Amino acid sequence: MLKDPECAARYEESMLAHARSQEVAKAVRIAQEDLRQLPQVELTPVHRFTEGLYTRELAIPADTFVIGKTHRHEHPVFLLKGRVTIRDVGAGEEAETIEAPRIWTSKPGAKRVLYTHTDCVFATCHASTETDLDKLEAFLIVPETELLEAPE
Repeated sequence: MLKDPECAARYEESMLAHARSQEVAKAVRIAQEDLRQLPQVELTPVHRFTEGLYTRELAIPADTFVIGKTHRHEHPVFLLKGRVTIRDVGAGEEAETIEAPRIWTSKPGAKRVLYTHTDCVFATCHASTETDLDKLEAFLIVPETELLEAPE
């Protein structure tokens, strides 16, 4: 039992935030399943490998709704072109409309939901000497099956 009222209030706020983030995560999983039933846009990333660094660039057309994968590690994200409304549901952040150029740091557990208002280009950089895309995926991304098995 927490006796300090201020500490108890912070704990309660933390628990409510956690519950809200769990509700949002569940809603995103449901939306993701629903969206898979709709026509899909084929997005083809450009992969670049330099010494110790893997860079992934992705062009997304205007008026596209995207639910990204859950990332394991911290990494920089670059919005190089366009205007997008984006929400990192993994971090529990609120939606924000941003315009290029924009750079931010994505934290472990990040899962972005976004809507592109214009054609957009994103890039991410990851510290890795690996060049096999399947191995990179396993290292960088949390598999959906692992997320579905996680306790709610």
